[in-house]
Amino acid sequence: MDLSRFLLILGLSCASASYAESMSEPVGNYNNGCIFNSHSLKVSTDTYQVAHPRKQRYFGDESMVRFIERYSAAVKKNGVGNVLVGDVSTRYGGRLNTGHASHQNGLDADIEFYLDRINPKDLDKPHANILVTRDKKTTNSLFNRKYYDLIMLAAKDPLVERIFVSPAIKVKMCEMTADENMHKYLHKIRPWFGHTEHFHVRLRCPAHAADCEKQTPIPEMNTIAEEKEEALSWFLPPPTDVAKNTQKKPKPELPARCERLAHR
Repeated sequence: MDLSRFLLILGLSCASASYAESMSEPVGNYNNGCIFNSHSLKVSTDTYQVAHPRKQRYFGDESMVRFIERYSAAVKKNGVGNVLVGDVSTRYGGRLNTGHASHQNGLDADIEFYLDRINPKDLDKPHANILVTRDKKTTNSLFNRKYYDLIMLAAKDPLVERIFVSPAIKVKMCEMTADENMHKYLHKIRPWFGHTEHFHVRLRCPAHAADCEKQTPIPEMNTIAEEKEEALSWFLPPPTDVAKNTQKKPKPELPARCERLAHR
């Protein structure tokens, strides 16, 4: 083998090894996992900013960082405003001390309901708007087409598996959507209590992440009317014949790879 060919092969091998070492990898599931080689969001860019950066919850899988970049550019291009990113994950993922059961493997991110740019020195102050009424059954006067678009643009991204919003917001979005062709995007938007000041984006497991656990598929629905009916069902009283389970569930064991990461 001549020297030039040897050096080319060596260079390619080193580049491949370097890429493999820097490639992020989500492990486990969204509620019980970790992340290897996480990537960091920038705190403030032309299209997005990170809320509460002192908490250092702006790490995620590389696909999450690329999603935020791509999504925030689309939000700006469509005249919606600035994207304010809430919690993603910590550097190594795993359980957060406060606020979430999920956000553990770098594939979850909160997007705050706030559309204006913020002076970077004020990013640790609260800014998000509450978009539902006090009884949480309907949206309030702050919810408008721009917030609809903020959520819908995220739902249109092919890497987004599902989005969690307040049931009241899901109902309102169904009422604002006349085109049945938009159903495939509304279907990704799942009603979940809370989520009145932000919505929660969840990406699918990357193809290379063999130890990332996929979620159960969303129940099938075929029309916008069915989507609205399901969201409204969240306000119905629970069945009287179902006993409440007041026992606290024990925390599941971390995946073995995450245990090793936690004790490194």
